[in-house]
Amino acid sequence: MKYKDFEDFLQTKHAEQYYGLDDNMPDDYVEWEQELEPEDIIRYAENYGKAIKKDILIDIETILYKDHNPKAECECDKCEFFKDIKVVLNK
Repeated sequence: MKYKDFEDFLQTKHAEQYYGLDDNMPDDYVEWEQELEPEDIIRYAENYGKAIKKDILIDIETILYKDHNPKAECECDKCEFFKDIKVVLNK
């Protein structure tokens, strides 16, 4: 899932756990956000980073493989480049 920014990510996480009336959701979000502990923010930031990496890989894969359907053992330049990108982003 693509997020505009970290704020959008947090709003999505809040919405996933929110129950109540839609009219009250914005106020509840502000309260929820203000009550987050530093450990919670760090955990959400780490998860946001993982989501961004996943989105980047999907975008690159879509561009590289638009006209190419590689097999796992393929060693063409596109596949090797994508494998290198995956290694870098997974560090």
